[in-house]
Amino acid sequence: YRVVSSPTNLIWTEGKCPKCSGPMTAEEKRREAIERSARIQADVDRIFGHWNLLNDEAYEHMTLASFTPADLSQEKALKVLREYRPDRGNVLLRGPAGVGKTHLAIGLIRIYSDRGYSTLAIKSHDIFNRMRRAWNSKEDGAEVAVINALRNVGILLIDDLGIDNSKDTVNAKFYEIMDYRAGRKPTIFTTNMSIDEMAGKKGAALTSRINTRATDLIIGGIDYRAKDNNVWWQEIGTEVGMDPEGKRP
Repeated sequence: YRVVSSPTNLIWTEGKCPKCSGPMTAEEKRREAIERSARIQADVDRIFGHWNLLNDEAYEHMTLASFTPADLSQEKALKVLREYRPDRGNVLLRGPAGVGKTHLAIGLIRIYSDRGYSTLAIKSHDIFNRMRRAWNSKEDGAEVAVINALRNVGILLIDDLGIDNSKDTVNAKFYEIMDYRAGRKPTIFTTNMSIDEMAGKKGAALTSRINTRATDLIIGGIDYRAKDNNVWWQEIGTEVGMDPEGKRP
């Protein structure tokens, strides 16, 4: 057996009952796993709160069931994610803006949030901003609390990796967190970067950790945001006396 410390500083001996130190039954192990996940989730909610995209109503509609593939790459990604299990490691969703990477990623992590896993879905710039705020805080233990939450959360989703330009101490701490999670706990990433671009911007070491046992899905398609904007402008143009191409008759 080995001794394990929780993010709330509770200590137990893995495989043994924390009260009597005797062997745990299957039911006791199940209850302990549920309680441990709930403790971690409480820490995540306290530290990240409104930064968690799963708590944002703008993302409520994003499920795998509500995703409609627009091309073969999106269809393949949806099929792979429906069959995904956390023990398969990281997930990397790569492709241009507006092709559904965030929708697919949120849909995947939502499944496991509903199943009782501790989860956090967060924009990459928000995760770095939250880390900096902890670093600059005079509150005792703020930095350690943030690191522990990111290390221990069951499934972590980092959206839009690469839009941040962190090259400070926080970036080094982020590497430490990803190094710890690699091979232990799955992390889902979405990014517009290729692997080479990621290595150039984030470094080969971090890129290697991100790709550890990763399901790497390249997603193509048309930017749905630009498509929706074109439809909107066509409708407005008709109302103000323009043809569908935006020209006045």
